[in-house]
Amino acid sequence: MRNENSMLSNVPSRFKCATDCPPCFAKYPNTRMIMDCTEVSAANPRLILKHNKMFSSYKHYVSEKGLVVIAPNGTVVFVSKLYPGCTFDKDDVADCG
Repeated sequence: MRNENSMLSNVPSRFKCATDCPPCFAKYPNTRMIMDCTEVSAANPRLILKHNKMFSSYKHYVSEKGLVVIAPNGTVVFVSKLYPGCTFDKDDVADCG
């Protein structure tokens, strides 16, 4: 039984992807989703423990990150909850299953 709130329930059909994709995806006709862990800056928290969790050593500022999935035609398929900036991308993706 498929959960209607799951990510897969929002993925456009193969036909829709094939007919609505921009020309730059012609070389990738089977592409149905593009996934990216993205990081955004956040307000500086007052608590030092929270600051330490949210500080991104990669970006060098306080941030939060999440998984964003879109279809090639620009349809947003899924947006995860935000995680502290020090979280590894693989942990973000693992929690979205």
